[in-house]
Amino acid sequence: MSDNTNKRTFSVSPHIIFSLIASQAGSLGKAVLECIMNSIDAGASCLDITVTAKALVIFDNGRGFQTKEEIEKFFEVFGFDHKDEQRVFGQFGIGRAQLWNFCPNVWRTNTFSMDVDIKNKGLDYVLKEELPQQDGLLITGRFYEPLKPSELLAFERELTELARYAQVPVTLNGVVINKDPASESWTHETADAWIRLRATGELTVYNLGVKVRNFPAYVVGSGGVVVTKPGVRLALNMARNDIVTTECKVWKRIKPLLQAKSDDRIKKSTARLSEDEMQNIVTRVLSLDLPFINISDKKLITDIQGKHHTLNAFLTAMHRGSGCTVAEKGTKKAELAHQLEYAFVITPATLVRFNVENMSELRTKLHALFTGTNNYLKAFTENKAKFGDDYNKFCTSLSDLCLELPDKEQTPDEVAILAALRKPIGLLAQALRRSGAEVGMFKNRTLTIGVSDVASGWTDGVNRIVLNRTLLAKARTGFPGVLSICATLLHEYLHDSSDQVTHDHDVAFYERFESVVRQSQESYGTYCMKVYQEYLVQLKQRKLKILQVQVLHADLLDESLNAIEPTNPLQLLAA
Repeated sequence: MSDNTNKRTFSVSPHIIFSLIASQAGSLGKAVLECIMNSIDAGASCLDITVTAKALVIFDNGRGFQTKEEIEKFFEVFGFDHKDEQRVFGQFGIGRAQLWNFCPNVWRTNTFSMDVDIKNKGLDYVLKEELPQQDGLLITGRFYEPLKPSELLAFERELTELARYAQVPVTLNGVVINKDPASESWTHETADAWIRLRATGELTVYNLGVKVRNFPAYVVGSGGVVVTKPGVRLALNMARNDIVTTECKVWKRIKPLLQAKSDDRIKKSTARLSEDEMQNIVTRVLSLDLPFINISDKKLITDIQGKHHTLNAFLTAMHRGSGCTVAEKGTKKAELAHQLEYAFVITPATLVRFNVENMSELRTKLHALFTGTNNYLKAFTENKAKFGDDYNKFCTSLSDLCLELPDKEQTPDEVAILAALRKPIGLLAQALRRSGAEVGMFKNRTLTIGVSDVASGWTDGVNRIVLNRTLLAKARTGFPGVLSICATLLHEYLHDSSDQVTHDHDVAFYERFESVVRQSQESYGTYCMKVYQEYLVQLKQRKLKILQVQVLHADLLDESLNAIEPTNPLQLLAA
């Protein structure tokens, strides 16, 4: 080097240590987990941890620090050569500081103590020597801020999850919280890991028995647990909360196995794919890890009615020139547009599955996916299939209005079926009460007629129920048509709020409907039959024509009444 050129060495400001401690200390559970891993590295065969709202005590029977030189080298200095293979966990030499963020603590080992309080004393710590002998390592501390009962409970749950398969017994407040993975039952086992797979849920990965992270099930198509065996270490980031997938040779062996087992399960199963399995397949085919030909028969597109479609079926719809849009399930207008094939309407779940925000992005991904799939590509290259986010633009000829008709516009047939529905209404109320369904204002709801492009019936949830005249026209088809009308009426009574715009239902709604039909078969079934019988009476009184099919169903109904007990309208149809 010349006289005006100097060789210099980078140094680290003490302030970076404060930042490092604060950024690494995500939770008390993670901080205590670092102590557990350090104890295992120190050769401990057991750990005992006591945590209260105000303080903690951690003891292990490992080597501790044997000399002052060890303290200066491994306690005082942050960082060490991470290539030291003698350690089970330690790779960076910074984990012990996480605990310092939560409490001042005193470390007792051999004849030494180290007193640390970074919030009050900064990076200076007090080292005492020639104290009474302390075997192993004892850490004591009082929290800067006492834990609330909910925080203490959350800590216990978190640490139990984090150290579930730790390699030595870990006792927390008198209870052993970890398990020996070798004694557990697993679906698969390799030289690298114990593996338990399931179709849904997250995939939890443990490195040498200590939790690293949860992966969404779609990453490998399965949920479950993976625990690497003793001596098999994953390559982790500095925070130990993720796998460095580009460098980790172990994960590169485990992940393909997980994916292969997931694929085998999908091939053998006749059940519908789970959302995680669908998202896994989509992710892989879009990243070219899976050929399109292998998944063309998989049902990966979900329409607004909840039906799943293969990509081939979707391609066919697009080739016909149908548009494609998106709407929430239960949007009546969009549902009708899909039924009439004005557009192929998908749910937002499909967008999530393809990892896109809108229909334009979906079209781009599908165009790339379908490249080379014979003439179906024309659906995109010729722009036959228009993709849009506003479903209203695909059903401009449909009105989303639900219009109630005045009594004077009701036809004699409609008056007859309305009268038939009203007369035995007490039986329907009885069915609702017997099933336990809570339906307020039952007797106060007026039953009338309306017209709508999108709804068979609707209600304000309190005062009125309106049935579409197109639905009421089904009464002329005989008893099955009357059953359909009765089911719609029951459906509307179970709504305790307005359903005029959206018509989505949760699981509880369907359970209520099921309970009325199944648990109150006698009263509900009797109501349906009484409505049919009364409808024929009303037609006769009004001198309206009774069709032959209606007479036939009346005869079958009479026969079934004598043969079936209790009455079930579904059985009547079968009869």
